[in-house]
Amino acid sequence: EMSASLVGSEMCIRDRLANCTKSDRVYVQWVAGTSEDDMMYAESSMYASRYTGRGAITFRYENGTAVEPELKSAINQQMHATFESMDYFLKESLKISVKDLGFKSYR
Repeated sequence: EMSASLVGSEMCIRDRLANCTKSDRVYVQWVAGTSEDDMMYAESSMYASRYTGRGAITFRYENGTAVEPELKSAINQQMHATFESMDYFLKESLKISVKDLGFKSYR
């Protein structure tokens, strides 16, 4: 199982777009594993208004150490792909984009 989730800004899309607290600070969580016994967690934070959809964000394990460069690259690729699909979904289904959710610099 692999997943990436965004928390912050107006990013309550996963459940609903109501009752969200608007904040420019976004917390990104990455989780991977095949069972609860071997799950890996990494997290980062960024400013939604500055995220362009390009570049690399540094992720850290729960103990505060930075993830390895290869994993950092893989997580960022997954996050960029998630943004692309989310932007497409928002445009097609709701006629809005990630820019409308606070990601003003997103390409």
